[in-house]
Amino acid sequence: MVRVVAELLPDRRRVEVELEKGTVAELLERLGLSREGAVVVRDGTPLVEEEVLRDEERVLVYRAASGG
Repeated sequence: MVRVVAELLPDRRRVEVELEKGTVAELLERLGLSREGAVVVRDGTPLVEEEVLRDEERVLVYRAASGG
């Protein structure tokens, strides 16, 4: 089990999520976000879906803005 703290941007909401596999794809799924509509960033570096997150890691999740 991997526990990750994700800060969701642009609304700056922090969420703690427990993951089984600990992948970026699993994190996005648990947050209810599409892979096309969000980018997960660790230390300024965008992560690919297969990347494995570390226990107690903090990441930023940038959600795509929509609207007019």
